[in-house]
Amino acid sequence: MPLVALIGVLTIACHPLSEKESTRYLVKTENAAHYKCSEILDSVHISKLTLPDSVGLGAISTAKKYDNYLLLASNYGSQSLVCFKDNSFLFHLDKLGSGPGEYLSLYDFCVNRNELLVLDRDQQKLLFYSLNGGTFIREIKTGQFNCAIESLSPDVVILGTDYSDKPVFHYLYLQNMRNGKVIPLLQTSGGLLPEAIYSQNFTKLNNHVYFTEPFTERIYTLTTEGCKEILRIDFGQRKIPESWNTWSSEYAEAQLATGKYAFGCKMYNPSGSKLALIYHTNIDTYNLLLADLKTKRQLIVKNLSEELTGQSIPMPHLVDKGRYLSVFTTDMINLEPNDYWSEKLKDQFFTEQDIVCVYFVIKFPDLP
Repeated sequence: MPLVALIGVLTIACHPLSEKESTRYLVKTENAAHYKCSEILDSVHISKLTLPDSVGLGAISTAKKYDNYLLLASNYGSQSLVCFKDNSFLFHLDKLGSGPGEYLSLYDFCVNRNELLVLDRDQQKLLFYSLNGGTFIREIKTGQFNCAIESLSPDVVILGTDYSDKPVFHYLYLQNMRNGKVIPLLQTSGGLLPEAIYSQNFTKLNNHVYFTEPFTERIYTLTTEGCKEILRIDFGQRKIPESWNTWSSEYAEAQLATGKYAFGCKMYNPSGSKLALIYHTNIDTYNLLLADLKTKRQLIVKNLSEELTGQSIPMPHLVDKGRYLSVFTTDMINLEPNDYWSEKLKDQFFTEQDIVCVYFVIKFPDLP
């Protein structure tokens, strides 16, 4: 069977799905062919970035790239962020506090108009820093418990909200940075759905932004005018029940851990009539789905989770120049010593100030 090399699962030089191809297409994973991770890994490339001795980051939770800028944040560790430009260290943002220019929670960030925008969920504010050196510029109050942000245009950002005291509230909306105009997009009557919105639910490709809605598995394209549903996923027996929005977070986590429900689509990369996405079937396992919307053929690579010796890849943070990219600090190197990708690390020398970048090129058989 001939192999077709896809750039980082799908090419970055892509075009948004056409109206005819994209309208309410239903992918049914029960019809998909199944492959192992070892059958689709084409190559693994290792590189490193080096931090100054005075900078400590901690476990990397979020990575985003804007042109030649790479930003890495430790949301649950040091609550700090580092910025690299052309693979060289540029600045370290470490402004923990409650004063002007300071944040209590570095929940998410994006780049807009050559400025770094940081969401402080706890203090309900948005902080603006210079992208050239991390100098504080200004801050604005959001009045919301925001959990996610992404740039949509030079004037407009997308904001996600994970909590409100209102019975029904918009958990996704557009905010115009120039005139303050707000456009509400998606709403919910339960708190569970917005609690599952993270940076990985957004994919920005060639000035197009896509949003994968957790639990309901709907895919939207976002514009400055609003959002449009373009795809639904049918996970068969793993489909979330209708009562999901009445679940508490604790009950939901217990149910999801059983593996009976699918949730958390990530890395949605449209290209012509094709798409690829990573999705979870339980908290510790994630799979990859490739589908052709024209032929309705589908391919699933099951269990990419790091717990599977010899069959795993690290959870990718983003897609960069046609490759999946996972970044982590050197203390993570020995966690999975038997995997195909980590074998490549044995030939590398790293210091404790290095950031390890693992690039994966993935190939797929022709869809059956």
